Amino acid sequence: MVHNQQKTKKFINSPEDAVDQSLQGVVLSTDAARFHESNCRVVLRSDLSYHLHRERVALIAGGGSGYIGRGFLTAAVAGNVFASPPSKHVQGALEATRGNGGAILFVINYTGDRLNFGLAAERFKAENGVVEVSGIMK
Repeated sequence: MVHNQQKTKKFINSPEDAVDQSLQGVVLSTDAARFHESNCRVVLRSDLSYHLHRERVALIAGGGSGYIGRGFLTAAVAGNVFASPPSKHVQGALEATRGNGGAILFVINYTGDRLNFGLAAERFKAENGVVEVSGIMK
């Protein structure tokens, strides 16, 4: 008799905690990134205050995340597995990186990402924030 056993291809303690634990692993593995003070789904450059003091444009991506640090993103926003980050989390990243240089949001061309990032950008603009949204075709 043949048993159909599913083979594990990755280490996951529980599906509900997979994203948070993965992000925690990334932040613990590098000095280049840290968590947002009040949102563990927003990862920021560890040298953010230096970056903002120099009035540089903040580069923010989400959904598929991205590389954070010098020469890369200023912040990345993560959602649940196969889900867009909520607009509240995107807005938190925009607030955390607010500076005179403004911000660019890189948005993957999925409906949820476009809606949530677009809503966060509009709310940020309503509060006198400077942000542009750039779509990424995938």
